[in-house]
Amino acid sequence: MNPMHFQIPNHRLRYFLVAARHPEDSSLYSQDKDLIFNHVRPCDCEGMSSKNGLDCKYVEIDHPIDKWHELGVDECYGPTQMHTVDSYLEVDVDESLYLTEKILSAPWARHLSYVGSKDRCTVCFTSSYGRRFNKSSGSFLDVSEEFGVNTDTENILQQKLRFFSGQELLNLFGFPKTFIFPDNLSRNEKFKCVGQSINVVVVRAVIHEHFCRKKTSC
Repeated sequence: MNPMHFQIPNHRLRYFLVAARHPEDSSLYSQDKDLIFNHVRPCDCEGMSSKNGLDCKYVEIDHPIDKWHELGVDECYGPTQMHTVDSYLEVDVDESLYLTEKILSAPWARHLSYVGSKDRCTVCFTSSYGRRFNKSSGSFLDVSEEFGVNTDTENILQQKLRFFSGQELLNLFGFPKTFIFPDNLSRNEKFKCVGQSINVVVVRAVIHEHFCRKKTSC
């Protein structure tokens, strides 16, 4: 499953296994690869209602979901059904999140992942975000552009680029607004905590799929 299945603009493909403990449950599952679910079916029951902040509509996309991280810049805007990045941004962020000239002038800076407010895809954020600079550790935000920096034609030093904040990562990972970090955590410690986690929206949907298929209470 991937957050992009739920219109969240973050590529974080993860494998989820639901196991049946009791013999009477075993008929619900199969080792037949043709019967393995690759999505969560839409459901209108109370446990998945919009008032709980979860939209479980499965999003069909033109490219295989596990190949999104291999797509080029022009294709990383994502399918039109996806929510845009600005839906997950905070209004006020710390100035320390902005990338320094030292970072932007490094030869490898042009090969990082940059997105704008209207992009519909960010790369997977990992626990090394903020400590290691590579395309696989997480995207950076260009606050001056709707779409990400085209590093082949733009002078990257002229762009206003920053990390996503810890709260913005929580937003992308589906954590409720009531979840907050302890005050004593540093920026990189927050990044590490979120990067080690899994998307709350996806986990809720996987668990819900299991219980609804058993026709038990949500």
